[in-house]
Amino acid sequence: MRLVSLPVNRALRPLIRSIILHQSHEAAATAYPVLPTPFPVAGIQYQGRLAVHQQPINTFKRLNRLGLTGLQSTIRQFQPDQQTQTILLVFQPYGVFASFKHTMADLHDQHVPLHEFIAASQLEYLIEQIDTLALQSADLTSVAELISQFVYDQLMPQAYSPHASLINAVKILLASKGTYPISQLAREVNLSRRQLERLFNQQIGLQPKAYASLVQFDQAMRSLAKRDSWASLAHDSGYADQAHFIRQFASRVGQSPAAYAASSKDVAFLQSLLLAEN
Repeated sequence: MRLVSLPVNRALRPLIRSIILHQSHEAAATAYPVLPTPFPVAGIQYQGRLAVHQQPINTFKRLNRLGLTGLQSTIRQFQPDQQTQTILLVFQPYGVFASFKHTMADLHDQHVPLHEFIAASQLEYLIEQIDTLALQSADLTSVAELISQFVYDQLMPQAYSPHASLINAVKILLASKGTYPISQLAREVNLSRRQLERLFNQQIGLQPKAYASLVQFDQAMRSLAKRDSWASLAHDSGYADQAHFIRQFASRVGQSPAAYAASSKDVAFLQSLLLAEN
């Protein structure tokens, strides 16, 4: 597996947090885990396809080549074809709502085709252009520029400004690693708690408390590889104690932090890319 962070055009910053190229070079492609993050993601497979593991029936469902994933509550296992090439557009927390004016609660824990939001003919044209660059052995910067221009042309003319108080609330939760009290947060951004909850449900896809919990989990994952101990990781991430962190981790991942860290060598790298801003 190869992961490359590509440059994001400054004009897209209000919508797109990062662009990542994900290449599967294994002769026999194997399933890999993706942890939940506070950011929705669009995926474009311009070579090969991905399938996602479904519970409880224990099968893999083949995904659309171009899809959008809302905020996820738990870990997901993805199975790529051999030589799969995927471009990931990691949106700002409110970036999908700003792009499509779609109620984000409907996308929670969902994978939906991107052609529900962007004309299929335009998406097919994008794939053709990417294929042309690949045949020309163009560098990755050219691919990033092509995608950035496509996203700008398709999304920016119709982009909707998220509620200013929501943007401030999200910034506070990210800066506080998800530990800011929600009642205090509502007062800080001059909203009632009910108003804040309604905005989060519409423009983020989760209630503020649930989103804060997801941010807190994400922050812990960023420190997973460099932890001194599980107790220190729990403390630094704002959990009440180590037991609280382990319970929260197991509810999202399905196993203990120690077991997962031992079996997932690429977790810290993948997580750091998904969370990074170029």
